[in-house]
Amino acid sequence: MDVLYQFLFHLVKLSKLVASEVLENLEIAKLTDNDGWTLAHVAVVSHASIAIKSLKIPEIAKLENKHGRTVAHVAIISHCQVARKVLKSPDTFGKIMDNSGRSLLQLAADKISK
Repeated sequence: MDVLYQFLFHLVKLSKLVASEVLENLEIAKLTDNDGWTLAHVAVVSHASIAIKSLKIPEIAKLENKHGRTVAHVAIISHCQVARKVLKSPDTFGKIMDNSGRSLLQLAADKISK
């Protein structure tokens, strides 16, 4: 992981404002670590409101890590309110799958049922 990514990683985790800015710049959002986690993935894990916002930006929501988990998958796994939002819009989110063949709807249903 390079120094720039590490610096931005910590800023995104600590600051909702910085995390929001990451979603506004696709090139920055796409910066990755060795596991393919983008700064957008970090932003949605760190801040529920950013996770919800990410669902409205298809280019961000569909960014994948090396396991095929999109930003949207990680947002659902991290926050119940995101899972509820996905379940309310099945036509929008039903077709996005990770490398295990799990759709966003399946993850959302699992998250809510726990």
